[in-house]
Amino acid sequence: MACAAQYFESRAMHAASAARIPDILHQAWLEGKSDGLTAEELSQKCGYEKNKCARIMRLLATGHIFNQTGPETFSNNRTSAALINNRALANYIDLYGGEYYASSQHLIEAFKDDSLALERAAFTQEKIYNPEGKTFWDYNDENSERHDMFAAAMAGSAQTNLWALLNDYPWGKLGAATVVDVGGGIGSLSLPLLKKYGDLSVVIQDRESVIAQAENYWKTNYSTAIEDQRAVFQVADFFQRNKVRGAEVYMLRYIMHDWNDDACVKILSAIEASMTKKSKVLIVESLLIPAWLPARAASTLSIAPKPLLPNYGQPQRFTHCRDLNMMNLINGTERTVPEMTHVIESAGLVVEKIWECRGSVHITECALPADVSA
Repeated sequence: MACAAQYFESRAMHAASAARIPDILHQAWLEGKSDGLTAEELSQKCGYEKNKCARIMRLLATGHIFNQTGPETFSNNRTSAALINNRALANYIDLYGGEYYASSQHLIEAFKDDSLALERAAFTQEKIYNPEGKTFWDYNDENSERHDMFAAAMAGSAQTNLWALLNDYPWGKLGAATVVDVGGGIGSLSLPLLKKYGDLSVVIQDRESVIAQAENYWKTNYSTAIEDQRAVFQVADFFQRNKVRGAEVYMLRYIMHDWNDDACVKILSAIEASMTKKSKVLIVESLLIPAWLPARAASTLSIAPKPLLPNYGQPQRFTHCRDLNMMNLINGTERTVPEMTHVIESAGLVVEKIWECRGSVHITECALPADVSA
């Protein structure tokens, strides 16, 4: 029953994020109120009715989000503090509580539909945010407020595994390499990557509207990379042969899960056509680790010892939830190791190594087969 009712916890999280309660509590702490604020004080600042505000906060404190420091008094804890002055991460939560949640009411019918077409995703049936039944990408492109919010949210999502991605792959050994960030959005991974590894350069590729956002983002946050020509921005269609020939690295961060297998093969094939023997493709994306694994899986993945589930259970929950959300929005999918390997090999590439980063993200390193001349 706790699982069946757990969506109320996510609704409470959305309510707290939308009202910027972590920021309100942080300001109170700066003013010397170490125990936080009462529900009545929070109510006055966030606009929620006092008793209802207390009930939201009690639920979240029980789930280890916020501290309850008195009968109706609450403060930030280490978890809620992640949202302090962090609009990017707050936007990510707000999307889950908005369009993503609203469209999920149509999932039962979507489960019965054998189509994986973008136009048949549950999101197209959602009428609160999307009364015209547009696809998720068209809705995003034609709604400037949500378009900007989505771009910021993707930067927020990058925060959740950024430290692991920067430290659990040997970027420093690449030397003076060019990283082509294919479908890179505003470059939310590339920017900290260049700050940490001074020999790297990046080419960020995306659609025209996104590249405009990316240029503004970098001018604000790392203008010297532009001035030094370590960051270049390029309008590109990742279904066409990549414009950068022979780069050391082509990086796909959370691109594959947006598309079905046939589309992913086209994306990888468009990169493969521009690769040389020195090139690598890095697929930065969580792999879906199921609750049952054959013994041979231990050769590529860390398997939990018995009596734990082989995927460690709890750490994989969000990835499995996001798998359903990709179906929900765009009929996309997270992939298991065999599923990802099949797509990669169908595009004429081979998997060289799966890097298990701390947290629930992986870097699948691919290359041209040894017998291919390029």
